[in-house]
Amino acid sequence: MRRIMKLTPSTIKTIIAEEREKLDNERKSKLLEQLRFLKKIKDRQVRALQEAKELHEAKKILVKKIKGKR
Repeated sequence: MRRIMKLTPSTIKTIIAEEREKLDNERKSKLLEQLRFLKKIKDRQVRALQEAKELHEAKKILVKKIKGKR
């Protein structure tokens, strides 16, 4: 048989406190997850910018070589 608890003000307060703690933990974990995702995006943007610069430099060199052969 199930144990039945009386809903006294102190038990209500503890239940509310536990639920608040659960909600806070969920919010924190979601925020942490979003921050990690944002960091990944920023890292990829930096990497993409570096690659774009390298490609641009390589393109300049190729254009110079082609113009020099004419």
